[in-house]
Amino acid sequence: MHSVLIEGLARQGRGPLAAQIALWDDSGIWTTAYTQARQKLGAKASTPAMPRDHETRPVGELRLLVLARLLDAVGSRFPERLSVGRLHELGLTIEQAAVQALIRTDKTFSGATINDMTRHMLHKAAKVVEDEFRRADEAQQREMAERIVAAAEAMGDGDREALRQTLGVDTLSADAVRKVMLTSGMSAGFAALVSAGGFASYTMLTSAIAAVAGAVGVTLPFGFYMTATSMLAALTSPMVLGPLGLVVVAAATFWGNKKIHQAMLPMLVTQNAVAAGLEASGDPVATLVDDHAAFMESYRFATGREMMIRAKECPGLWKVS
Repeated sequence: MHSVLIEGLARQGRGPLAAQIALWDDSGIWTTAYTQARQKLGAKASTPAMPRDHETRPVGELRLLVLARLLDAVGSRFPERLSVGRLHELGLTIEQAAVQALIRTDKTFSGATINDMTRHMLHKAAKVVEDEFRRADEAQQREMAERIVAAAEAMGDGDREALRQTLGVDTLSADAVRKVMLTSGMSAGFAALVSAGGFASYTMLTSAIAAVAGAVGVTLPFGFYMTATSMLAALTSPMVLGPLGLVVVAAATFWGNKKIHQAMLPMLVTQNAVAAGLEASGDPVATLVDDHAAFMESYRFATGREMMIRAKECPGLWKVS
């Protein structure tokens, strides 16, 4: 069986990959608690640091760094050797773990497959976009709407027309999009579009989230990850952090970080799974296997300092050296 996660990860672009790594690495239990405390005081969330050389290093390495984090979250080792078949097996393991994580952490989810999870998470993200949009002032809303329209204009004719009909507007103008979002029409229309399938829904949503976040190319705002599940709020509450901090800080940190990353799995897997709809030349999964071989080779022949840096940024890599 093929893994839709792996098919998407092998096609995912540089910007989303870098953002995923940055958000994942910045989501420890203490960082999360500090961020939520700042937000309660009215301060803006800080921007996570992007990974080393993310704009110039081979995009295949970024894909492998995302894979390493997903494998670490589900308790699987980063592989020393890979084949296409083995890569798909690892992807299916991650998919199953993500679905189970969503079942545990979101009582509104009643599905059992990765397709069910994808629809659920994308619809949930659309609602977050609308909520953030309504909190912005008029000038910000107009800028966001214009960016969303620009993204829609870049779609194919068929996808753009499907989106227009689903949103119930005559034209995909900034004024029309703003009106739809202010009346919750986007999340309602998006639900129908997601149910019907099609890549347009994902393209529109990620563009909308990027517009709302104010940074095109960073496909999910930090705040969404931190509020996506009820587990995160419980984990980072004073009732949990206080006792844990007083008893065993190291164990509490390890346990909390693992729980947070498991809770983030559904959205991260969804984000990469839907990218399977992106066009790619050749066989992108086979290319990813080749990228892994090159990555491992460069690690083995790295200098001491470079080897330490690579091992630090790739969870589980030191275990296969």
